Amino acid sequence: MHNAWENNRSELKSVSSQLIDSLEAGAQKNTGDQITADILDKTFQHYEKDFDNEHGGFGIAPKFPRPVVLDFLFLYWQQTGNNKSRDIVLATLEHMARGGIYDHLGGGFHRYATDRGWREPHFEKMLYDQAQLANTYLDAYLVTGNKVFADVAEDIFNYVLRDMTDREGGFYSAEDADSVDPYDPARHGEGAFYLWTDEEITHLLDARSAEIFSYCY
Repeated sequence: MHNAWENNRSELKSVSSQLIDSLEAGAQKNTGDQITADILDKTFQHYEKDFDNEHGGFGIAPKFPRPVVLDFLFLYWQQTGNNKSRDIVLATLEHMARGGIYDHLGGGFHRYATDRGWREPHFEKMLYDQAQLANTYLDAYLVTGNKVFADVAEDIFNYVLRDMTDREGGFYSAEDADSVDPYDPARHGEGAFYLWTDEEITHLLDARSAEIFSYCY
């Protein structure tokens, strides 16, 4: 960027002027029209069509949490009484909380799942996901009274306060997907911090509990 500014300044200024002109033209086209019920209906129909009835969420893979979409669907249900909109949100939140995208031990959600069933995450954790998903899970608790949703939100808050809060009170924006391999400290790998071996599980749990844990997770 510095090199471009020093050697192609006139071109950069020309491009920036074109961008500003384009933004101004777009702003002038905004008539201030209200969002109509028809637009909301079409938006719901789009997400209904894209909804994964088997695993929750939208599309196939990779799958992102997309809390803004879930919040829209909750509001759409509240305004229209369309129960399908509510059910899409609840099913998605349930599948996400059962899947590997959710950190069952440490709390919080990873950035996205690499598979359709939410099982294998990309291990990065984003602050904005925690903030938005906590809000959505609390809404789900208010809608259903199901404490599972409140527990997930509480786990998110505990994770953020424990691992994403600076000593002076600010919040870290993200936690890297890559971490030191505990079995080979000279190496890094995606998700190495979160992975467990069979030997570790059987060492910590009795045989039956280890079998159940491994089957579930």
